[in-house]
Amino acid sequence: MTDFPKFIAMNEKGLERARATGKLALEGKISLYPSEKFLLRNNNRTLEQQIEYVHRVLETYKQQGIPVERGSISNAFGCNFQGDIPILKVVAMVGQIYDIANGHGLNIKELTLADTMAWATPLHIKRMIGAIREKMIECARLAEEIVGHPLPGSVMTAGSLKRLREAARQAQ
Repeated sequence: MTDFPKFIAMNEKGLERARATGKLALEGKISLYPSEKFLLRNNNRTLEQQIEYVHRVLETYKQQGIPVERGSISNAFGCNFQGDIPILKVVAMVGQIYDIANGHGLNIKELTLADTMAWATPLHIKRMIGAIREKMIECARLAEEIVGHPLPGSVMTAGSLKRLREAARQAQ
């Protein structure tokens, strides 16, 4: 088997072109944007339209056997068109990514927080990662309260409350 360079399609046209080459290993991802101004200027879509697009493209990936194990939040730290991006907005979007993945039967193994416009500072990155980690731990604790005992370690990184609740029910 030949190892092809990996390619992550950014849009449907890019996916079509990449597939046509027959020389790329295709990977999908769930991409969200906390800056609606950036999303409108860059992709000509609102956040609601982006979420609809994500669902549509995930179905395409599924039909074509393209794996999706990655989520991505662009301009996670700030935007030249909108300004600072609140940490809690990004934390909520992490949950959205896991919820979307769960709805499509996907297991997100990697999450990218992109500093698309170079707004991040070391302190901002530390606070963002800390807030995301705290939310995941909080969700896991709530799930543990539901079943009355600690959950397996792998559930601690599952992300969304919905997925954690499902894992908690299975653990009973």
